[in-house]
Amino acid sequence: MKHSRVDFTGSIQSVQADDAEDIEKGVVKKVNNNPPENGNPELPWYYQSDGEEKSQVSGDTDLDTTCNSNSGHDRNTPLDRVEEAEKAEVHVVTDIDAYEGSTLGEKIDTLIASHPVVMINRTWCLFSVDAINFLVVQLNVPVHSIEVDVHPQGKEILKYVSEKRNYHTTPFIFIQGEFLGGFSEVNALYAQGKLQEDYLKDLSQADRCEAFIANSNYAMTTYFWFPDKVDGNIVRLTGVLTFFASALCATLVHWEQFFWAKYVAYAIAIDFVLRLLGGAKFSVFGRFAMLLALPLEPIPRMGRPKQFATCCGIIFSGLGSLAFLIPFPYHDIVGSAFMGGLAVAAGMEGFLDFCVGCVMFRIGVKLGIFRGTS
Repeated sequence: MKHSRVDFTGSIQSVQADDAEDIEKGVVKKVNNNPPENGNPELPWYYQSDGEEKSQVSGDTDLDTTCNSNSGHDRNTPLDRVEEAEKAEVHVVTDIDAYEGSTLGEKIDTLIASHPVVMINRTWCLFSVDAINFLVVQLNVPVHSIEVDVHPQGKEILKYVSEKRNYHTTPFIFIQGEFLGGFSEVNALYAQGKLQEDYLKDLSQADRCEAFIANSNYAMTTYFWFPDKVDGNIVRLTGVLTFFASALCATLVHWEQFFWAKYVAYAIAIDFVLRLLGGAKFSVFGRFAMLLALPLEPIPRMGRPKQFATCCGIIFSGLGSLAFLIPFPYHDIVGSAFMGGLAVAAGMEGFLDFCVGCVMFRIGVKLGIFRGTS
């Protein structure tokens, strides 16, 4: 299973679970698909071929946790499901203090409200594995999770959500801020069509595009010094800044007293080139966005689609700059059209979390045009 963490530059680094044993507290720990030593050592303790229901007292909490087998899935091949889940990308939350709140419970509530899909789970619980496979692999839905058997505050977190929701099994699945239950309940909602229509249809384009690309068959490596992972907050804030600059340029360039407006287009084009080479840390807009995003919980995004979107920005700003620079009939109108189009695309990214360039990249992946290393 892949996990993500963020460095101080705003770039997000992928961490393989198998390589994370020695990472200090607060960073992703190694996923262990076996029960803890102070739990029942029989694996899988709750997956019985006859559908029998069992329970145990977890080593992480005094709560009695019961797992049932009526999800409708085949329980005879748990290792296959574990292997599938290990290929999925899940955003593991390790720093609860990054979320607003004066108490742990308030921070958990903020976390749940901040992300479309949140799961409170155990790494060794195969119902949690099934839920990850179902949401991430089958439905292409990104998941933020807290692994309570690994997190240093896992016992307190599990106690809080269990008492508040009056629910005593893992996983706890929240979609759009609403607690839906565990894997069996979510699976039942899917069978009724309610999960798709009432909960998942409002996920942003960026969330769905991210999930599709993350689960594609190709490793999306970036070029030059562009990071493989970026922070979605920084991307959106950069889009907002680009929107205002482009809209200002497209509007004011037609008045002689604002002769400097065309130079804004040149500056935007140069900023896009710098962003293409090294991401936000190379860009003036990006650096300013990084400062604005410091209080926000990072949102991991794939780097290569954003780098392609940056190329699209170079094309629009570059053509707009050329139109302002080279005199021909209606050249100012043509330049304004390109800068206006850039403002629309940047505004959609910044305000709506809808990346036009990422959509084009996704289509290219489907058509086999963009292919990374296998």
